[in-house]
Amino acid sequence: MNAIEELLSEEVRRYEHLYNPSMAGYKDAQMASNSWREISSNVVLAVDLCLKMWRKLRDKYVREKKAILLPFCIAFLVGRILFSTLVFGPACGFILGSVCTKVYVDAVFIDTSKLDITPDDPRWIGAWWAGFLLCGALLFVSSLFMFGFPQALDEQDMDGGGESEQAMLPSSLTLEYQGSKPNGAFHGFDMNSGLSVCEHLRVIPRVTRHLLSNPVFSCITLAACMEIAVVAGFAAFLGKYLEQQFNLTTSSANQLLGERIVILTEWNPSSF
Repeated sequence: MNAIEELLSEEVRRYEHLYNPSMAGYKDAQMASNSWREISSNVVLAVDLCLKMWRKLRDKYVREKKAILLPFCIAFLVGRILFSTLVFGPACGFILGSVCTKVYVDAVFIDTSKLDITPDDPRWIGAWWAGFLLCGALLFVSSLFMFGFPQALDEQDMDGGGESEQAMLPSSLTLEYQGSKPNGAFHGFDMNSGLSVCEHLRVIPRVTRHLLSNPVFSCITLAACMEIAVVAGFAAFLGKYLEQQFNLTTSSANQLLGERIVILTEWNPSSF
């Protein structure tokens, strides 16, 4: 922004009704015309030129603002998707387990109509393996799309990766590790880089110490571990507790857990 543009911006800032829709005179054409004439005389430029320059500055500001907010919007969206997956994934797993345990474990090999026990019987063993097979099949199908990626990225696509990789290293280690590679290239582990495997492994403790010295990273990791510990205990033992305490079947306990996760999350996401 040059001196004229800065002067124009300062002058326009004095007339808030020109750019603030909440002002009473925002839609007053006569008031806006008078304001632009005063701005024109202060800036010593024609009114048309001032308007043209102001629209250019305004559009530039809007573009830059969107460019700044876009990464935060994407991060927020990805975070919501991950949170939804974290919540509804276990819920779907419990409901799927409820459906699978209604089927007898050896239903493929025997005639279940001749059984003298029902899912309400304590001796009943559900088809616990069915959920693993279904999830495994879904993971296999989704993994097929991974084969569409190229085996290696082009050099021009990897140019921007060095900066993000170097940011993970301490400044002293970055210079040391980058200088030991040909042409200053920094693209991760490369068998043709001239560094041995031991030299690569020696970097790991120093990088780990550097990461653990970051309080934000350490606190987020600790919080995630605590949350996983709570959820792991909840998922492993609450179903069996419901079965024993309230005399529920395995299928009913799993269904109750799945429904509880969905209901509590919709009511208050922080309660789960």
